[in-house]
Amino acid sequence: MKNTRFILLTVFASFIVFFSSEFVTGLVFASYGSERPLAIIRRFKPDVNIKHAESQDWELAKMAAKLYDSDTLKTDNNGYAAVQFMDNSLIKVKPKSLLIIRGEVLDKNSTASRIAVEIGEVFLNVTKRQSQFEVQTPSAVASVKGTSLSSSVTEDGSTIVTVFSGSVELIATRSGQKVTLKRRDKGKVDSESSTLTVSTVTNNDLNTEETTYTTLDTSTKPKTIKLRFSNDAGQVREVEIEYFENEEND
Repeated sequence: MKNTRFILLTVFASFIVFFSSEFVTGLVFASYGSERPLAIIRRFKPDVNIKHAESQDWELAKMAAKLYDSDTLKTDNNGYAAVQFMDNSLIKVKPKSLLIIRGEVLDKNSTASRIAVEIGEVFLNVTKRQSQFEVQTPSAVASVKGTSLSSSVTEDGSTIVTVFSGSVELIATRSGQKVTLKRRDKGKVDSESSTLTVSTVTNNDLNTEETTYTTLDTSTKPKTIKLRFSNDAGQVREVEIEYFENEEND
């Protein structure tokens, strides 16, 4: 039996217009006043749970759900989510993962963001814009900029970071050990000893891991619709978006 769930995705060009325009900004953030979201859930399957900072309750993610400072996102055993930040940085969240979104919007083109990965695995594609981006885990902190990488936290709290492009500064929280990782470098911080070790992976390893995320991300079928927005002055703007039909088999 197939249950259909729709998730909204703003296309790249429309997304920039949608969030950089002063006209639309006032509409998008109206429910939160002057507080701006750090990210939106671009797509998900089959179910993803979020908990807003001001709430104690979990709720199912909805189309283009906005994520604010200190909001939490959780995927189940079969879950997957793609989260897009205001500077177009993208996080792909694998099943059985839990992360907390933290940060602030500095201006319409720049954010200071940190994701706290408590358990599970994520893939990040961080833009080269003038933004600050960190990944925090129970055992390490990774500072990234203009970088593609994966970050995973094992059940014992150890951290593994693999760099696909660019460079990452990885710091073991307890020991203070620090290293700069580049493409094909894999850094591991042991949760008990806080020892940081570095190894090299093959191009085939990178391709295999990247294919895993691509498969998760492309298992939906995009369709296009148009939405019209108006402000208090009566100005109207039309934004073309794509939505994705996710199918779940019971």
